[in-house]
Amino acid sequence: MKSMLSIAAAIAACAAITACKPPDEADKGETEEEIDMATLVETSTITTAVFEDFIEIPGVTEGVRSATISAEVPGRITRLELEEGEYVEAGTTVLRIDASQLGSQVEQYRIELDHLETEIRRTERLIERGLATEAQLDSLNAQRNSTRQAMRTTSIGYGQARTRAPISGLVVERNAEPGEIVSPGVPIGRIVDLSTIVVRVGLPEREIAHVREGMQAVVRIEATNTYVHGELADIGLEANPRNRTFPLEIRIDNSEGNVRAGMRARVFIEKQRYDEAVVIPRDVLVQGIDSVEVFVVRDAHAHAVPVELGPGYGRFTVVESGLSAGDVVVVRGQRDIVEGERLRTVDQGSCCAEQLAATYGSSFTLNLLPEANSNTETSN
Repeated sequence: MKSMLSIAAAIAACAAITACKPPDEADKGETEEEIDMATLVETSTITTAVFEDFIEIPGVTEGVRSATISAEVPGRITRLELEEGEYVEAGTTVLRIDASQLGSQVEQYRIELDHLETEIRRTERLIERGLATEAQLDSLNAQRNSTRQAMRTTSIGYGQARTRAPISGLVVERNAEPGEIVSPGVPIGRIVDLSTIVVRVGLPEREIAHVREGMQAVVRIEATNTYVHGELADIGLEANPRNRTFPLEIRIDNSEGNVRAGMRARVFIEKQRYDEAVVIPRDVLVQGIDSVEVFVVRDAHAHAVPVELGPGYGRFTVVESGLSAGDVVVVRGQRDIVEGERLRTVDQGSCCAEQLAATYGSSFTLNLLPEANSNTETSN
């Protein structure tokens, strides 16, 4: 009787267990309740992107050459061919000073020389007849030489009354008007050659090993938000002791006259290019015990993966090891999860080539600038 009761109890217990946990759920290892309690996170699938590590430096534009116009002799301005914004050719007369007084002096010296020549010839004849001395002749020769020198000096001044443009360029300053009295060396105007634009910047000492003369650079003109290609024309040999930067000179072609002097600019010089880089947003990184980590999703669970970071720009950084294309990375909610935690994921698509383009546009990579590529000529 007791055996029969034991068997019946065992059968009942088995039936109860079977009713609570069907065979198909027993194989799953997790209940629906456990799945519903999984942490909700947002993820993205890693894809590769083009990434360029570059140096970015602010600078200011200026003309490749400039010249100050001033009078070489004192006097009144009779002609001034300097109009701001107008183009002048080298050799064009741009300034005339009233030199009539100097001209009169030259003429007076010429008359004196003619008189001295006559006296010298007469004295030579008198010496032959014994009526004059060699000392008298020497005195006349000295007077002639002195007068010649005075006339030569005055003639030079007379010629300097006319000033020619030393370079071709645009007039950017005019500081006098016809009729004014001017002194030698006082600036009257300034001409700037803008056919080539020079951008001068200071390169940090730590970047000096990455540049060389002849390298290509991209220059962004801040005022117009346009990009042009330039060439690194000169690297300074001595650092500025105040900020430890080396002077760099980048030249860009400006034959169309789109860039003006004095405009703010930013120079981009490429250091290294990654054609297939794994790039992630910086905010997905989590500080682990010994390294920086990223949470990836595998079999619906969180796994912390240590990563080694490379160069970055803005909110994005290159991952040199630890992640590969195709990995699913937690991009939101990663700070509230732990290793092995069950996850429910919302897929946001792929990362991060499209995000790079959306955030930085064409300015992010130097070789992908449509504005710059349309103007690739550089000045030598």
